[in-house]
This record gives sequence, C-alpha cells and structure tokens, in this order.
Amino acid sequence: MQRRPELQQLLCCCLMTFVALAARGACSHRSATAIASQQWLRHHHLNEEIVVKAERGGSARLPCDIESYLDDEPTTIKWFKDNTSSPFYILEDARRRGIWNANHDISVEWAGRAFFSALSSPASLEVSKLDAIDAGHYACRVRFHRGETRTQNITLLVGVSPSRPQISDGDGTILQGSIGPFYVGHSLRLNCVIEKGEPSPKVVWRRNGVELVNGGRYTIYPKKQLFSNSTRAIVYWSVLDIGRLTRDEFRVTFSCEASNQISDKPQVASVTIDLILPPLSVEVEHSGSRYDAGASAEFRCRVSGSRPFPVVTWILTSRKIESFFNDISTDDDGNTTISTLLLHMSPQENGQKLICRASNHQLPGSTWEDSVLLNVLHPPIVSLSLGEGLSLSRLVEGSDVYFECLVSANPPLNHIRWTLNDRELPQDPDIVLQGTYLALRNVSAVKLNGRLNCDVSNSLGSMRSNDVELRIQYPPRCRTEVVEAHYRFTSTKSPLIIRCQMDADPRDRLVFSWFVRNATNGERRTLRDHKAMNESTSVLFYTPSSMSEEADLECWASNALNRSDRARPCVFHVQPYGMEPRTASSVPPALEECQVVNQAQSWFFLECDTSSREHIAEIYQVEVRHADSGVLLFNASSDRDAAFEVRGLPEATECIVLIFARNEKGRSEPARVIIKAISPPSKLLTNGVVETSVTVGSIMFIIVLFVACCVTS
Repeated sequence: MQRRPELQQLLCCCLMTFVALAARGACSHRSATAIASQQWLRHHHLNEEIVVKAERGGSARLPCDIESYLDDEPTTIKWFKDNTSSPFYILEDARRRGIWNANHDISVEWAGRAFFSALSSPASLEVSKLDAIDAGHYACRVRFHRGETRTQNITLLVGVSPSRPQISDGDGTILQGSIGPFYVGHSLRLNCVIEKGEPSPKVVWRRNGVELVNGGRYTIYPKKQLFSNSTRAIVYWSVLDIGRLTRDEFRVTFSCEASNQISDKPQVASVTIDLILPPLSVEVEHSGSRYDAGASAEFRCRVSGSRPFPVVTWILTSRKIESFFNDISTDDDGNTTISTLLLHMSPQENGQKLICRASNHQLPGSTWEDSVLLNVLHPPIVSLSLGEGLSLSRLVEGSDVYFECLVSANPPLNHIRWTLNDRELPQDPDIVLQGTYLALRNVSAVKLNGRLNCDVSNSLGSMRSNDVELRIQYPPRCRTEVVEAHYRFTSTKSPLIIRCQMDADPRDRLVFSWFVRNATNGERRTLRDHKAMNESTSVLFYTPSSMSEEADLECWASNALNRSDRARPCVFHVQPYGMEPRTASSVPPALEECQVVNQAQSWFFLECDTSSREHIAEIYQVEVRHADSGVLLFNASSDRDAAFEVRGLPEATECIVLIFARNEKGRSEPARVIIKAISPPSKLLTNGVVETSVTVGSIMFIIVLFVACCVTS
C-alpha cells in the first residue's frame, strides 16, 4: 500500500515524457509547415503594409501571417476593410481542432467571392470577381490560444492595366517596325494611342531606351483623354513631334510606354526610323603615284553613308567607263559601297582625271565625287604638223613657214632634233628653233625641199615623227646655165633661133613672154614669133632689122603663183658679127624706186626697179650701215639685178641702206632707204614702203657719206 504513490509517480513521469515527445513531433510538423510563411515574411515587419494589385473582374490573394513564434495556434482570424469595426470575414477555432478546421463566417456581400486558405503559403484571403469598389485597405487580425494578437495591413488596388499602345502618323496610319524612308530635314509627328487603363496611365516617350523630355527638336504634347466612338470608351493620346530629322535619327528606335499602378511592367510600342541619306564621303583609293603604259592598275572607290545604296560611275575625263565591280557592305553609318576598277593604262590616259561619281536615285540631281590625276609613264609619241593656217600645197618661196612637233611624253623630253632628208638642220639665221617649234623664214626652194622630221627622246625611249614633204613653190626663173648669153648674126635674112629654159614650181602651164630692147634708143617692144617646145622651154625666132642692130632679148615666164615680182628672166645679147661688146659711156644713173618688200626680225628683202635701165654691164651694190655710228653692217653685190636679201642685223637697230649701180666708168649716186630691225616676236611687213623718217645722227651720216661719194667720183 505504501508503494502505490511511488508507482503513481513513476507512471506520471512516463506519461509526461510521452506527451512531451508527442508535442515535439507536432511542433516539428508545424515548424515545417511554417517555413515557407517565415521565408515570405522575412522582409516584412508585422506592421508593414502590403500592396496587392489586381485587375478589375479578376482575383487577388491577400496574405495574412498566422504563424506563431511561440509555438502557439491561432484561434480567431478576422478580416476588416477600410478601418471598419465590424469584420466581413471571421474564422474561429472554438473547439481547438486547428484553424484549418475552423468555422468560416462571411458577410453577405463577400459570399461566394472570398475564401480564406490557411493551408496556402502564405495563408491568404482569396478574393474573386473584383470591382473598383473592392479596392481599399484591408486588415487581418489574428488571435492565438495563449492570448497573442497581431494585425497585418494590406492595400488592395483594383483597376485596369494599360493596353499595348499603337503608334500612328499624322494621317492616322498605324506604324510599326521600320518606317520611312524619310528625307533628312523633314519633320515627323508620331501619335501614341492607349485604348484602356485605369487609373489613367502614364505615357513616356523614349529614344533608344532613354526617356525624352521637351526641348530642342523634340516636342512632347501633354497627354489627352478622348472618347472613342468605335469602342465607346475613353482612350489616351500622346504626341511626339520631331521638328527636323537629321542623320542622327537613322535607325533610331522611338518607343511609347504606358503604365499605371496596376501594371507590373509598361506596355510598349516602338518604331525604327529609316532615312534617305546622301553619302558621307566618296574616296578613290589607289596604290602608287605613277603607272606604266601597257600595264593595268586597280582603283577602289569607297562610298560611305548613303541610303539607299548609291549608284557608282567611273569617268575618265569625259568618257564613261562601263566595266567595273561593285561590292556593297553595311556599317554603322548605313552602308559602305566599294567599287573596284581595273584600268589598262595607255599613254592617252596620262594627265587625265579619273573620277568616281556617286549618286542616290532618291536624291535626283545630286552627285558626290572624288578624283585622281593619272600619271602614266611612256616613251614619246610624236606627230609633226604644219603651222595653223598654212598648207603644204601652198608653200611659196620667200614666205615664212612654221612647224610644231606635237609630243606626248612622260617623263618630259630630254632631246629634240630636226632633220631634213635625214640630215640635221644647220644653224642659220632663217632657221629658228624654240622647243618643239620650228620657224623657217624666207624659205628657199634650193635649200629646203625634201623630207622634214623631228626626232625626240626621253628616259624611256626615242621616236621619229611622221614625214612632212616640203615642196617650196617658186615663180619661173632662168636656168643658171642660160641666165645671160650672147648671139651674133651675119645676115638679116635668116632668123636666130634662141632657146629659153625656165625652172619653176609648179612648172606646168607656163606662159612665156619675149621682149626686145634696142640698145641704142632703149625702145622696148613685145615679140610674138615664139613657141613652147615643152612645159619649161620656149624658142624664139628672131630676125635682126639691120646689120647694125644691137639689142637685148628678154624671156619671161609666169606660172600659177603669178608672182612677177620674184620672177627672173633669161637675157640674150644680140649684135652683128665682128662688133665689139658694148661699153658704157658714162657713170650709170642712180637707182630708183628702191623699197623693202618683206621684213622679219633681223632680215629684210630689198629691190629696186631696173625695168627702164639699159642693161650695159652694170653691177649693183648694197651697203647697210648703223644709222648713228656709220659702222658697216652688211654689203653685197649682184651682176643680175638690184635685188638683195639682207640678214644678220642686230635687233631693234636703225640702219641706213645705200644701193649703187656701177660700171667701168664708175659708181652711181646711192639710193637711200632707212630701216629698223624688228624686235621679237617677228612682224612681217609685206609690200610696204619703208618709212623715210630719220634721226639727226642718220642725216649727218648721209651728208658725210654723200660728200665722200662726190669727192671720189
């Protein structure tokens, strides 16, 4: 009997141990159930308000912390709205069977729309069929069995998330993706329309993700609310004006974002701008600065920044080149077009401009270009041509003739040589060489007929020009061997047969004329009894009028040149057999009508009229003296006629020309002409009588010379 209390004590200890183990197990089960809830609440203080967003007509879950940190169980959960004192939802575990088995007491307006789930993590009030009236502040009050009480505050937002915006242009056309292309400098208006959103959405415009603000070229008009006739609802409208598009807008994305308190992330619509762009640059790329003729060279033309792709054209001076290859690639500026040209070099390309020209078919009338000046190395290319205005078929003796050796050479010439019949032209005052130009003054058929060439060379080679055949035409003149002959007659009954032979070019169709001049009285008359033997020979049948006749027979001829001033006759002296040749009886008279008929820089041609003089063994003499000093500059004589070619005068020198006639009796009084040598460039004086104005020094020199002549005679 005395051991029963001890046994009871032992049994109580065992029972308490069993209850403790069971309680520990239950606690472990509750701890595992509450892990998720504790993790969710680890960032929220019990008094911190939680915000829940929900779409109108949708559902929401309002969380409530029902886990105890004191290993306790909730006994009552009450839900309040907008600080009302009466709960609209109550859970009560009056029988301590666990809150998940508690009774649910729901007000009428929430019946069928609200349900508290204690088993969800976290525990929450699930509300459906939400309307704007359901928005507000909610409180979840939890009382535990051991007396702990806590309150969790939740704000429920009920509304409508914004719809996805639509971007349109000024005409209302919906835009999306890439739009354009637009011209640089044009303006652009973008409209952003949001068809729903409650509360009113916030609208933001962005440029490549960066929010735009008013200013500069961008103008954002305030958002408007408009009533849509089609949807019978309020729509929201925002406008972005871009005042002037620049290259900076190329491939830029403009987006319209709409958001409000309900939406978790903004609704976005965007467009990307495409532009028509002129090239930023055109550049011709080439290797080297010199090219060899006969070889090929590659040129690349790089056109950057054009939209759409440019049309590339290669032009050589004014000739369009058709054969080339285009390679098009795209870079950050829009695109780069590379056109490759393989050009075969020829001497004709040297010095020409190779142009790469780019055009954009969307920008008519505008071109952009770059060029390179070609430097093509080649041996000389030469062509010999007669001076402008001259004709090879009309080169007349005594005229001036000019030639140009047209040369294309790169590098430049280092030598030029002029040849006539393969012999280099001699040094002569009448042969003027200046670079690639040749001037022949007072050309002579005797000296200059034949094949003319110019030979040129540079460091790459030598070349001979084409042949130019010089044919100097001249009026008829007596052949040298028959210039002057003597005929004697013994009878007046048989004619003398006198043959006259002429040289001329052209030599066909020569017209012969014969004259007789009586030696006694100087009478001159025409003879008719002659005939042509061939194109260059005429025969005269002359019968003397008496056995004492003494006369000079003159044979003249003319050709197509009709230059009687330069024609030279054949003269035949006729006298009876046994008579001595005529001699002069006195000093010849002074020459008359002396004048300069042609003049160049340091040369002139002078002649006197001798048609009225007796041809009695006269010799004609010319002296050219310096007008001031009297120094003799030139002298010459002729037994044929009083015509002289004077050369080698100093430039711009005033001279006195004295012309004499001389026979065995003495020398005539001088005929005087004053002339001044022309300074370069040469000026030809044709058929002009020389001026007679002289200086004081010239007059004094003439007086002294005249006195000397009188004393001598």
